[in-house]
Amino acid sequence: PNTAQLFMGESATTEKHIFNMPEVPGEAAELLYDQLHQMDALNVEALLVELPPESPEWSAIRDRLQRAAHSD
Repeated sequence: PNTAQLFMGESATTEKHIFNMPEVPGEAAELLYDQLHQMDALNVEALLVELPPESPEWSAIRDRLQRAAHSD
């Protein structure tokens, strides 16, 4: 399928429409919505997002991603 993918840290894949987030929670938080908007603008069939670790440092980003996944 035609997808865009967002990874936490560097990805080993060579597929197109790949986005990489910083591995530092604060830096990732600053870029999150910009990355999601860029992915959405590609008009692909699906946006695939790797969830960050389940730790207190990443909890706000995990929450934002889960909310975005369940919004219309």
